[in-house]
Amino acid sequence: MKIKRVEIQAFRAYDKVENGTFDFKRNEDGEYADFISLYAPNGFGKTSFYDAVEYSYTKNIDRFLKKDKLNQESAKSEKNINNADKQFILRNRYSDSSLSSYVKLLTSNSDTSIVRDIPLPRKGTADFKFDEKETENKYFREVILSQDWISGFLKEEKPEDRYKIFIEYFGDTELDKYYNVLSQLISLNDKEIKNLTSNLKGIQLELKFEGDKDVLFKVNEKINSLNENVKFFNIIDSQSSETDILNLTNDISERLNNIEFEITKNQNVISELDSLIIGTDDFVSFKQFTENIKNLNKSIERQSLLVSFKKKFDDLARKRTERNSIQDYAKRLTSEKERKEKILNLFGKYNEVENLRKNKDKEIKVAILSQESLNKEMSSQKIRQSELEIQISTSQSQINDINKIVTDLPEIKERILNTESSVLELKKNLEVKKVDLSKKSNLIKPTEDYINDLKSALSNLSNDIYPSEFDINFVKYSELLKKIDDLKSKLNEENGNLLLIKNEIIEQEKFQAELDNFISKGLSIINDQKTDSCPLCNHDYESYNILADKVANNKLLSQRTNQLLNRRNEVENIINNISEEQKKIIGKLTETIKKDISDSELKLHDFKIQALDIRKSITELENEIDKESNTLSNHRNLISNKSVEEYGEWAKDHLKKLSADFKSYQLDLTSINDKLKTNQEQYKIISQKIELFAKDKKLFEDNNALNEVRGFFLENYPNLEIDSKYINIDLKSLSDSLKEYSIKLDELKGDIKVNENDLISISEDSVKKELEELSNSIMTLSRVIENYKSHSDKYIDLNVNEIKEEVFLDKINDIKKSKEDKLSDYQNERRELSLLYQLKDNVLPYLKFEGSKRKESEIKIRIKLLKDKVGKSLSEEIKKVSEHIEKQIKSFFYEELINDLYKRIDPHPEYKKVKFIPDFKDSKPKLNVCVYKNNEESDFIIPNLYFSQAQLNILSLCIFLAKALNAKDDRDNAIDCIFVDDPIQSMDSINILSTIDLLRSIVVNQKKQIILSTHDENFHNLLKKKIPSDLFKSKFMELETFGKVRG
Repeated sequence: MKIKRVEIQAFRAYDKVENGTFDFKRNEDGEYADFISLYAPNGFGKTSFYDAVEYSYTKNIDRFLKKDKLNQESAKSEKNINNADKQFILRNRYSDSSLSSYVKLLTSNSDTSIVRDIPLPRKGTADFKFDEKETENKYFREVILSQDWISGFLKEEKPEDRYKIFIEYFGDTELDKYYNVLSQLISLNDKEIKNLTSNLKGIQLELKFEGDKDVLFKVNEKINSLNENVKFFNIIDSQSSETDILNLTNDISERLNNIEFEITKNQNVISELDSLIIGTDDFVSFKQFTENIKNLNKSIERQSLLVSFKKKFDDLARKRTERNSIQDYAKRLTSEKERKEKILNLFGKYNEVENLRKNKDKEIKVAILSQESLNKEMSSQKIRQSELEIQISTSQSQINDINKIVTDLPEIKERILNTESSVLELKKNLEVKKVDLSKKSNLIKPTEDYINDLKSALSNLSNDIYPSEFDINFVKYSELLKKIDDLKSKLNEENGNLLLIKNEIIEQEKFQAELDNFISKGLSIINDQKTDSCPLCNHDYESYNILADKVANNKLLSQRTNQLLNRRNEVENIINNISEEQKKIIGKLTETIKKDISDSELKLHDFKIQALDIRKSITELENEIDKESNTLSNHRNLISNKSVEEYGEWAKDHLKKLSADFKSYQLDLTSINDKLKTNQEQYKIISQKIELFAKDKKLFEDNNALNEVRGFFLENYPNLEIDSKYINIDLKSLSDSLKEYSIKLDELKGDIKVNENDLISISEDSVKKELEELSNSIMTLSRVIENYKSHSDKYIDLNVNEIKEEVFLDKINDIKKSKEDKLSDYQNERRELSLLYQLKDNVLPYLKFEGSKRKESEIKIRIKLLKDKVGKSLSEEIKKVSEHIEKQIKSFFYEELINDLYKRIDPHPEYKKVKFIPDFKDSKPKLNVCVYKNNEESDFIIPNLYFSQAQLNILSLCIFLAKALNAKDDRDNAIDCIFVDDPIQSMDSINILSTIDLLRSIVVNQKKQIILSTHDENFHNLLKKKIPSDLFKSKFMELETFGKVRG
């Protein structure tokens, strides 16, 4: 796949598509170029071109994602400073809002363009998400080499970050996750072994017990005794825990509390049973209770009689009240009847006056309608009058404004040109500041990472974990690290020797003991037989005494033991010396790292202050650009966004039209004024007529008969029309009601007289007073009786109102006997529980001893399992995974091709062979890039420590080109286009010529398309000479200004 054409609109540096179209068709032969060089000064939009191509194909921009958090924070700061509702990161913020933002890509694979639109963001959001998950067609990244990649891959990235990037973009992420899981499991396994070993030492100190080992039997014997009736307690055995003893303690305490409660409860019952017979302050005795029952019944009978009298008095009072009410209501009805009869007599006069008033009202309405019609016409004329006056004024104002602008045209033209120049200059300065900010930001994160790595390494030193000498941040400590590593190896070796010697000493001591026994038995045989022939080796000696002396004084084996002991002391001294030397070197390393941390923190502080100053300058420049842009927009609006010449011609024609309109408006205004004057005079005459009609109507409305009838109907019939029929109906109804109330009143007077005769000899007050006294007495007796019954019902299920005194006393005594028996049983059980409570305190030490023995055995089994099975399996598995990832890295980087490309440019006189070395020594895997001398595998350097910037760029370029030459899409088709942004930074002339030759050979021999950009005009011209368009399929393009392709 090769690129034919790129169209960019409203994206990053580019505005309209006519200024952002990159057409790679050659003018010479009409074919599409295989080599394209794009020249422009910094800040004109070269990087924006690469962003556009990458975004159109992948829907993401990799350089924004590499430091996504930093870039996100920068974007957030920009949004907060500008107080913008929407944030444009991809869209050109100076493009017109109606202009759509998109990138269109035409390739050799298809006649259909790839179009990627950039939609407007919602309120409060940005148009770029900084999210790797948005990426499509990730393989396309392999053919885009940006400035960031050239300067960053070797110099800025740490080995562990380089490894992460490799895994994230190109490696097996699932396998890497599996590796990390294994690493964590190994760490957890080692930590668990260490914790278990520490626990084991603590437990072994507890394996001492000098107490009574029969204590369990004694405790359980007492528990069984207590559990004979009801099972309250569990048996204690050797498996019981401290919790079980605590539970037993709680059970004993709970049972003792229950027993105390039962004892108190039974004692209270016995006391209360005695009180039921003799009485207490709270309730009466049984004799008084029976007397109270009799008194209560007599009081209730008297109360019923008095209640019947009270009802008669109440009925008499009710009837008297009803009689008085009917008398009052009859008086009101009579008064209402008389008033309505008066109103009925006024109706003849009312009808006469009302007819005259209605006729006058009709005349007024006709006059008002005529007046309203005239008023509408006048209102319309006034509106037209106002419109014409405004049009005349507006036309005159427009004529004056246009004449003034025509006079000022030369000055306006000069202001527009000056403001455009100012905006362009400010934008250039803004891009320079943004580049400066990017550079400073690129220094901050690596410095922070460097400080964190140093602090992490400092923390790990105490755990005997050391950084890799290949790690870029620790190469400067490589000499100390190598010494520590060498000493560590020696220490391990000597510890191994010491272990062998100790084992040999143990074996020798065992052998010595067996041999001493063997010699002792041989000497016994010699002494018993008095022989001169050794029974151990059959050797003959001169005499029995000489043989016995030789056997008894054999020192050979004891000398071997002494030699081993001496050797052990020597090795232990060597180990101590190595350990001391190692401590000194670690101390020196610690101090050096601390100093570097302090220096780096000062440097980081300076970087952050500088970045803050640059951000402030960027904000000021952006505000100035907005201000100048608004000024420019205002200047252009003055001449209607036309050119000065176009505006002059337009003004001449427009002034003629405005003058003609002005005269027409004046004629129309004169005509409207005449019509309006005539209508105003007619309106005045009609107003005078309405005033006269209103006075006549007022005279009719002031008539007394009219107002009295109206007032009556408004008060009594507000929702009915005025008509005498309603009054006639009401008068009939009133007469009927008065007759009914007269009959009812006569009946009530008769009833009242009968009741007064029945109650003539009884006083109502005396009835009420006696009733009140009886009610209080009944209430008091009932309360005392119920109180006694509530106490007796708790123990006796008989009706105490009817029971005889002898039966009641027998029943009470039986209950007392039962409660006293229970009280005795509970007191006995309490004594037994107190004894058990004392015994159980001696059980816990014995159980702890048994538990410690079990724990010791369990921990030893667990440690053996973790060491021999789990640890070994994990180590073997992580070794296999590391080897697999290492093979993957080797196969990915095409080392032979990289070295072939690297030799062609020949940037370094000695170090010419590149290797990629993965490092899995610690928990963070690393990917080191090393450069070797030819055929000398042991002599290597880390390039970013010793190479110049140019040499680093050349090495990065070769690594990228080797990968790009082998890049393929998802269907395994080759991607034949390669994008290189400013590749010759810091290179000398020889390197530049070699690079051009290399790029030319890739185009010619590999049939690839290279799209290259540069800010160096000399390099651009040199490319024209080395890869001329008449000999090669090349094309040379330029950006003539910010975001504009030269035509």
